[in-house]
Amino acid sequence: MQITAKTIKELRDRTGAGMVNCKEALNECGGDIEKAVDYLREKGLAATNKRSGRTTAQGIVLPVMTADRKNAAIIEVNCETDFVAKTEDFKNFVAHLADLALNDPSVKNMTDLETKSYDGHTVAEHAKMLIAKTGENITLNRVERFKVPAGVNATFEVYSHGDGAIGVIVQGQASKPETWKNEAAIDILHETALQVAGMTPLYVSAENIPAEAVEREKAVISGQMKNEEAEKKAADPDYKVRPDSVLAKIAEGKLNKFFADITLLKQEYFKENKTTMEAYIKNASKPLNDLVVINSFTRWALGEESAKDASAEAACSAGA
Repeated sequence: MQITAKTIKELRDRTGAGMVNCKEALNECGGDIEKAVDYLREKGLAATNKRSGRTTAQGIVLPVMTADRKNAAIIEVNCETDFVAKTEDFKNFVAHLADLALNDPSVKNMTDLETKSYDGHTVAEHAKMLIAKTGENITLNRVERFKVPAGVNATFEVYSHGDGAIGVIVQGQASKPETWKNEAAIDILHETALQVAGMTPLYVSAENIPAEAVEREKAVISGQMKNEEAEKKAADPDYKVRPDSVLAKIAEGKLNKFFADITLLKQEYFKENKTTMEAYIKNASKPLNDLVVINSFTRWALGEESAKDASAEAACSAGA
């Protein structure tokens, strides 16, 4: 695979490593970016990146839900400048699209949404008119719709951060229907949405992490430790390499740290650093005489690929 300046820049954006190190990593890995990321991490030249790429687009990410909290949708529409993104015309356009997606179960993707109409014109036609008015390109980027499955005592909470820079949808479940009539239960979902927005977890719990992702991280940790031992031995010929049993315990600790970093329930609650989200939710649920369970979350940021917890498919009916 040919290694180009664009490829090197992409690797640098993802890892924060220097250009020379990125080029070396790509050469060693045959131009494979994913392998190059792991190579740099094993060498201690890149931190664990939760999300690839940098956010560069302007526009709005808007999550919405129905009054009964049983349906939710999220949409991203992009423009060229922050100036246009803040205009009432653009904000109203995005709000109309989000409302259409929320209330029309037939909307499965942006192609479906473009054909829908409001105020006498299709969404695609409205987009063209807005392009003509603003003088900027308007991109209908992505849309997704969610519904609580029939018979499931669950509800949604949505959160929009930074004038639409980040949008979050959280779905929680409880044993008793009356639980969701208590504002304290909704507060738990709201705090969870804030956590997801600010701390960018990838999964609800370790059980939701794909096996291949766990194995990949184990391989990275193993490579890191081998390199550390080799460096110490090279610096001091008398250095005694630590026993495998000791290295195994260290590796286990590193893997647990990895889980804590990317799983919602094991992350530290942003308001109480020594309390995990799991502990916070359990404590906050006690006055409810019930337990709020986080089924899934979806987090979108402008210009960033969709970040939806892997357990969402089991908990939500997307596009239902």
